[in-house]
Amino acid sequence: FDSFYGRFKGVKKWKEDTLAFARKNKYVETITGRKRYLDNISSNDRSLSAQAERQAINTVIQGSAADLMKLAMLKMASRITDWRKEGTGNGETGIPPRLILQIHDELLFELVANQADVDKLKETVTRCCTEECVDELQLKVPLKLKCSVGTSWGSMQEILDM
Repeated sequence: FDSFYGRFKGVKKWKEDTLAFARKNKYVETITGRKRYLDNISSNDRSLSAQAERQAINTVIQGSAADLMKLAMLKMASRITDWRKEGTGNGETGIPPRLILQIHDELLFELVANQADVDKLKETVTRCCTEECVDELQLKVPLKLKCSVGTSWGSMQEILDM
């Protein structure tokens, strides 16, 4: 743990600040302002207060990750809706991709096996996730993005790592 906190110096202070806020206010917030109330954070029962402390930290981290994924999916849905309106060019089919599945921090799309459409989807995902979401949530760090493509889930090969 010491090497982790030594490498990421702000994490320990962030945890302390988050727990102090939770103890004072009896709730924590995700990056978009969703609240989780933690009535047991000040309990005299140490196991209940420890559980609430873990929930406080976990809610901010995982809840914020869920908020980010929801925002990315909404932005992608908007771009996919505009897909046909934009017309075709550069060999694109004009057939929009379909969002098939979300698995934690991954989105799985299905689209025509056409390089121009793959390139358009890659550019769209990159813009939505690494620019628009970062700007809207006012993130201070860049989002890391990996894109893979294949004719089946098992044959996916990475085409972008940024």
